[in-house]
Amino acid sequence: MMQQFLTMCFGGPNNYKGRDMYTAHKHMPIASKHFDGVWRHM
Repeated sequence: MMQQFLTMCFGGPNNYKGRDMYTAHKHMPIASKHFDGVWRHM
C-alpha cells in the first residue's frame, strides 16, 4: 500500500485504496517533529 500511496502523492496514477492519513495514524502519538523527520527522507 505504501508504494501505491507514494506513487499517487508524486503524480502517478491514483490506485491507492487505503485509509486517509488521519484515519491511518490517529491512534499513534505522532508529533510534527516525527512527520518532519520522515518527510526529510523522501
